[in-house]
Amino acid sequence: MIRRRRAVALLVVVLVLVGLVWGVRAAAGLATEWLGDEAAEDEATEADAPAEEQTAPPQPGPCAPRDLDVTLEPQHGSGGTDFALTLLNARGSACLVDVGSANLAMTVHSGEDRVWASADCPSGPEEHPLLLARGDRTQTVVTWDGRRSEPGCSGDRQMGGSGTYRVETALDGVALPTAEASFTR
Repeated sequence: MIRRRRAVALLVVVLVLVGLVWGVRAAAGLATEWLGDEAAEDEATEADAPAEEQTAPPQPGPCAPRDLDVTLEPQHGSGGTDFALTLLNARGSACLVDVGSANLAMTVHSGEDRVWASADCPSGPEEHPLLLARGDRTQTVVTWDGRRSEPGCSGDRQMGGSGTYRVETALDGVALPTAEASFTR
């Protein structure tokens, strides 16, 4: 009988220990779920909070003609005359210059006679914006094939004669006096 009592007592102790272990595990599981829910709520609250305003860097504006040092150099080629236009951002901050055919215009004169204009029969893209940091330079080349032109590229486009010509340049409708040159063909 003593053995039975000891066995029963041992069984009770084992059951109590099993119950404690099960209780601790259950409590730990509940605590994990509870803490996990709180962490998820914290993350959701942080995600719902408005983001701090970030200011984007200012976008560069168009280059002012006064900030550009401009040079023009006529060069004779086999297909006509190339006008190498160099633009240097000498004074301003970073800016955009559009050297596309809709913005850059060159006109060739012989005396008072308007012989050719790049806007009459534009070639190349209408827009070609370039970003120039202070001190940056870019060069673009416009080619005159030696033929006369009229607005809309109409007329029979006869070849211009030999002689001395003058080319004038405008950027965004503003004449660039330093981008004028005389040349002989």
